Amino acid sequence: MDDQNIEHLRDWLDLTNQQFDILKSVYTLERKKGDTSPLNIQKEYFKRSGKRIERSNLFTIIKLLVGRDTIQKTERGRYSLNIEGIKKSVDVKDRQFKEQYNQLQKARQNLDSYLNDILEQPPKPVIRFLSNHELFNTLAERLKYASELCLSVRSPSLACSPTFYKALERGEYHRIITQRALIERDLKVKWLLDFNVNRQFDRVLKLFNSSEFAYMEVNNQIEGIEKIVNEYDNVEFYSLSYPYTQKFFLPITNRVNECFMYLTGFSSLSSQGAIHILSEDIASEVLKIFNSECLASTKLTPNNVKKYTDQNKKTLKQHISK
Repeated sequence: MDDQNIEHLRDWLDLTNQQFDILKSVYTLERKKGDTSPLNIQKEYFKRSGKRIERSNLFTIIKLLVGRDTIQKTERGRYSLNIEGIKKSVDVKDRQFKEQYNQLQKARQNLDSYLNDILEQPPKPVIRFLSNHELFNTLAERLKYASELCLSVRSPSLACSPTFYKALERGEYHRIITQRALIERDLKVKWLLDFNVNRQFDRVLKLFNSSEFAYMEVNNQIEGIEKIVNEYDNVEFYSLSYPYTQKFFLPITNRVNECFMYLTGFSSLSSQGAIHILSEDIASEVLKIFNSECLASTKLTPNNVKKYTDQNKKTLKQHISK
């Protein structure tokens, strides 16, 4: 039971964080063939959360979990996961989600008739400016439900460390795109990559003021791109042979109807925010431009990525030796 992969289970079982940590403590003890007594559950909970729990409160939660059929009492006052009970609860949630989804689809199909008077008018684009913080918070929310992301940016965030993205104050965006693309593998990503290792080194150096860390971070990014190309079919990198000035994000759910045009200062390496455009016509045109640029660039594949890696590593070493 990988913590990173089962956090949604807490919501599906309608448990609080504390109740879920008790459930995971029972699981951890069982997996280690340990004694699942209340005392050991209490110790494992402290080890997991760093928080102490009163014995009376522990028994209250254990009683609740037994009542919810997520754990069960065994011989000698020990406890174990109730696998069948958990499956049953998840199945119930699955049926509820499917029913809600069907209702949503019916409502969506009827929107034309509901909003006929409005739909007869030509749709107008909705345009707004987003600060850097607002941009990446919005993208993080979009990526929870998107099926595909097309983007043209300088940093290969899937190959970057969480430390680097937290310093950029984009930690949640980095967490979600990594979760969806590399762990769950249900997000398709097409990346038009203008990756300049010298510029990236200077950017990391400016943030952390450490040449050693900057070298390690960028070197890991170079190797990370190669690893992703070799191991992930749902992520595609297209390497540009020239600087590409326009940066954008195109998250796609059921349709292409919005884009985020990235703004970067002329004398700065950092983002200045973005223009968010909500328009099917404009987003579709941006997607056409994106696809044509991908065709004109070099797609990284297991056959050519090693050469790409070696060249970037050589360039990085030359840059830091100056």
